[in-house]
Amino acid sequence: MPLFVLHVPDWLVTTAKNGSLVAAWAGLCFGLIGTGLALRREWLERIRLTFRFKATFIEEDNPNSDMRLEIDGVPSVGAVIVTITNLGKGVTIEHCRCEYEATFHDGVRMLVTTAHVGQHIEKGKACEGRLKIYSKPIRFKSVVAIDSTGELRRCSERELAQLNTEAEQWWKKTHFQKERSSTDKQLAERQREVTREKLQAESVAAQEAGKTRERQAEQRRKLYNLMRRIDCIDCDFQFPPNPAGATFNVTQIRQINQGIERIQDALVELADLPETKAVLGVAIRCPENSSAPWGELGEIHKAEFLPIQATYRKLKTEVLGARREG
Repeated sequence: MPLFVLHVPDWLVTTAKNGSLVAAWAGLCFGLIGTGLALRREWLERIRLTFRFKATFIEEDNPNSDMRLEIDGVPSVGAVIVTITNLGKGVTIEHCRCEYEATFHDGVRMLVTTAHVGQHIEKGKACEGRLKIYSKPIRFKSVVAIDSTGELRRCSERELAQLNTEAEQWWKKTHFQKERSSTDKQLAERQREVTREKLQAESVAAQEAGKTRERQAEQRRKLYNLMRRIDCIDCDFQFPPNPAGATFNVTQIRQINQGIERIQDALVELADLPETKAVLGVAIRCPENSSAPWGELGEIHKAEFLPIQATYRKLKTEVLGARREG
């Protein structure tokens, strides 16, 4: 028996019977050449797809997302990082796209996610695409890289199996594990941007707070200098009075009120200060009887003069203390 039997196509047998054996063999050769050229073209233009999962940032809320997480205050979502390696001649990859099944309240849906790539890769080089996955997948059905001619470069069954294995491992991870394994460049850049924005905001806030403190300190100095003009503002009155000290009587009350009245216009500019309320629009009640008893005068002194004096002495301590520190 022969070691092998050469299978001759039916069309070749028919052609040979009709006396065109040479033409039949020529057709067979051309067919083999065409097939060889097609295989060679496919070999020269082949690419390899590999996958891994990382967390990447999202710029805006997506109401359909159920897998959103935050890393260092940056809204993030799981993403398939598709590494497209060119094993043949140079090619420009415009987009990558994947299809996957996910479960929703109304059943299983097929979802499609697309990412722009827009990179030319020479032989032996690679580029990446980030396919953001907003819903937990049941399984990935396909991944394609689309070149500048519109040709679809589909992943192999082996590559698709690798993707589904990676997906299963990713969704088993805890939030903390996902955060630790996140090295996505876009997310890292966004985290740095957020940190810079926070530091800038804190710096601006600190500068504004410093300006506010300086403005209030200047206003307190002005208020202190105005209140110094009030007659006997720093006197310690006694009831009945000490013969050697100042006397809080009707005459003195009128002089104090006159001093308060003279600074009213200037106080309006300092109305934002809480301390200004102690003297703005204020007048100490003056008894009608010029010989009012010391008990009545003592009550007026306690209720109406001492709050003004306490404000003045507080300002005096702050202003003079700041001068000594300066």
